[in-house]
Amino acid sequence: MKIQSKLLLMMFPLITMAASCDKNTGNEREADLPAPIQIELRGAEKEMVQSDQQFAFEFFAHVFDEERADKDANFMVSPFSLSMALAMTWNGADGETKKAMQETLKMDAYSDEELNAYYQKMKDALLKTDPSTKLSIANSIWTNQFVSIKPAFIDVNKKYYDAEVQAVDFSDVKTKDRINRWASDNTN
Repeated sequence: MKIQSKLLLMMFPLITMAASCDKNTGNEREADLPAPIQIELRGAEKEMVQSDQQFAFEFFAHVFDEERADKDANFMVSPFSLSMALAMTWNGADGETKKAMQETLKMDAYSDEELNAYYQKMKDALLKTDPSTKLSIANSIWTNQFVSIKPAFIDVNKKYYDAEVQAVDFSDVKTKDRINRWASDNTN
């Protein structure tokens, strides 16, 4: 009798757990959602996605190391945003600096035109891919108002990245607030 009681007591939680489980396939909600839009990629673009992913994984490895070193740290980062910002900067780089950026992004096999077209396509596609999700991508270039910037750099970043350009006085303490307000107003 004692053995049967113990067996029953051990079986009771299992029976209760099984009885309380609900078969939820997730399909109920899927019926309400529109189908995501697929991003059509050509051969070179597929390779660029792989390069972008490799950059992202290496970036996350560094972020993980930082978080592990500082237990109080909490990072929220977007590798795509970072790689796109580096690609924008790449447009103004030359020589060894440009080569280092190409290698960092894992995109050294591609021309400026291919790189810019890739990020434009990905940015535009990500904004439309999932109609049930709101995504904001905003790019800007903040330059020192006392330094002249090559118009070609500004033009390419406006064309491919929809970047706004602001010439500011970085010695003015209000500039930081202006940049933060712009970021807050233009992103989630």
